[in-house]
Amino acid sequence: MLLIYLILAFIAPVLMATGNPLLAKAIYRGLSSLCHQFAHRSWFLFGEQAFYPLETRGNFLSVFDVFDVPPENPELSREIIGNVQTGYKVAVCQRDVALYGALLFFAIIFIASKKSIKQISPGLWVLFAVMPIGIDGLLQLASSYGLLPFMYESNPLLRSMTGALFGFFSGWILFPAIEKSLEIERTNNDTAS
Repeated sequence: MLLIYLILAFIAPVLMATGNPLLAKAIYRGLSSLCHQFAHRSWFLFGEQAFYPLETRGNFLSVFDVFDVPPENPELSREIIGNVQTGYKVAVCQRDVALYGALLFFAIIFIASKKSIKQISPGLWVLFAVMPIGIDGLLQLASSYGLLPFMYESNPLLRSMTGALFGFFSGWILFPAIEKSLEIERTNNDTAS
């Protein structure tokens, strides 16, 4: 499921670039219920830049520089898919690409280890998974609603790092727990037989 989700996210911009907008837009619509899809928090393929931040940074033009989005209304960047010049956004945000990619990566490691990796403690999961994404994500969310005395917009590297940490460590807590639960169920079924 994780692999299909990620493949669809990357196939959407490929379909746009190869002249198949109907199928691409169906994928964008389908995945929009799972991700906000803000253009200013997404990767772009086949264009001049890999991302378009809220503000112009160094050599990177902002989402407002290249798309018809008013600066006072950045949530409209959700509707942006892209074009030939800018490229086309991946159908899920930068944080989700990293989160689900890292979760898939841990799943592969777990399966390759013959499911022998032990579950990490909930405390380590909170420390390495929840806190980084929580701090970055909550600051960004609070700032976007004007709840902070300063403007905070994360950057692609930080979104990717916190997403990857959350995905990897969530896999480390979930997959061993699921495997242990299944072992108990199999043992109970064998005993009942």
